[in-house]
Amino acid sequence: MKGTRLPTLAAVLKDARTRWTEHRVGGWSGGTERVVEITSGTAVWYHTGLPPVPVRWVLVCDPVEEFKPQALLSTNLENAAVEMLEWFVRRWQVEVTFEEARAHLGMETQRQ
Repeated sequence: MKGTRLPTLAAVLKDARTRWTEHRVGGWSGGTERVVEITSGTAVWYHTGLPPVPVRWVLVCDPVEEFKPQALLSTNLENAAVEMLEWFVRRWQVEVTFEEARAHLGMETQRQ
């Protein structure tokens, strides 16, 4: 649980020594396939007064820089980085659908 503090994810993002892996992800915005670069690792998330929590982190970058880098986190260390990326893309599709339904039907607003 104790050791040298790991670099922040922002520092990992900027570090020239970071090893990135290219992946093709289907179902991106508009159902297109997109090439992204990812890197992953594990860390311990600690907050004073709470027990430490092991996490797997994944940084996702767009090689053509059309979207900002994003970090994905999971408390299940068994999850592969590519799985986490695919789940994120699927989840985003569901979130967009819910947002469009709310806008169209006036759900979760005062117009209900």
